[in-house]
Amino acid sequence: MKLTLLTIALTTLLLAIPTAARKGCNVGQLYCGHTLIYKGYDKNELYGAEYNAPIVRGGFIDKSDIEEGLFKCVPPGWSYDFELIGTCKGGCIRTPKGQDDNCHGFVGNPGPGLDD
Repeated sequence: MKLTLLTIALTTLLLAIPTAARKGCNVGQLYCGHTLIYKGYDKNELYGAEYNAPIVRGGFIDKSDIEEGLFKCVPPGWSYDFELIGTCKGGCIRTPKGQDDNCHGFVGNPGPGLDD
């Protein structure tokens, strides 16, 4: 009986931890789509983030280009862990841990570390 209660308590605790925290997302940090896939997200999760995104100049990202999308990690409580802020037409470059990924040929809403 004690083991069952402990199991339930631990399961409840783990479910309370936001998905972003479990997969290693730093709130406010910018990530390339391919970086997030490497961290354990799948393309469908990232594509779903598009619908929480601000309008991106030139339209929304195509699902086939999701790896070159630039995403911002959002605080817990949002419908998704990320918002799509734009696409990297010239390529999205993964950077060392703790730094924003770099976007070349950015199309979207400007932010830190982006070039147009």
